[in-house]
Amino acid sequence: MIDVTGQISAVERRIGARTLPAGQARVLTIAQTYDAPVADVFDACTNPERIPRWFLPVSGDLSLGGRYQLEGNAGGTVERCDPPHGFAATWEFGGEVSWIEVRLREAGAGRTRLSWNTSRTSTTSGGPSTVRARSASAGIWRWSAWPPTSPPTARASTRPPRPSGWPRRTACASSPSPATVRRRRASRRAPQQTRHTQQATE
Repeated sequence: MIDVTGQISAVERRIGARTLPAGQARVLTIAQTYDAPVADVFDACTNPERIPRWFLPVSGDLSLGGRYQLEGNAGGTVERCDPPHGFAATWEFGGEVSWIEVRLREAGAGRTRLSWNTSRTSTTSGGPSTVRARSASAGIWRWSAWPPTSPPTARASTRPPRPSGWPRRTACASSPSPATVRRRRASRRAPQQTRHTQQATE
């Protein structure tokens, strides 16, 4: 059973500001320290087999430049990968966009400080996208009972089955080259350009 009072006290929350390419943004930061090494915490945040244990099933491509989709929730693009120190991505839902950034650092022997930042610009209405991003920030702390007392090797058999069609690599573990990222972006634009060409010739 989770100690609710202790869990609330263990979480640091603060509001700040930063400048993004999209404009001035407000930033919600939630942070907590875990009794686990940085590499293990990073894997729990980015491994599609472990993410459903504390949040939601995820599908897509979690490497740099790839698109991800959380089941019944937001999707987005992975914009930065720095394993095992963190990652950044867009958070898209209901026609709105927020930006998330996860940072990890050592906090003593075998301990990790995790910070989750959610940013939104003044042009974001604070509607569904913002609500869902806050939900994700809160979802991180469902993980409060993690890691269990058993070591990582012992809990491998308790992992949920891999989603159908999911790539074998974990998030950010094998980031594509800049040329590959450009090809992916071009391929996503190609269908739209083809439709425009067809309409012009009709």
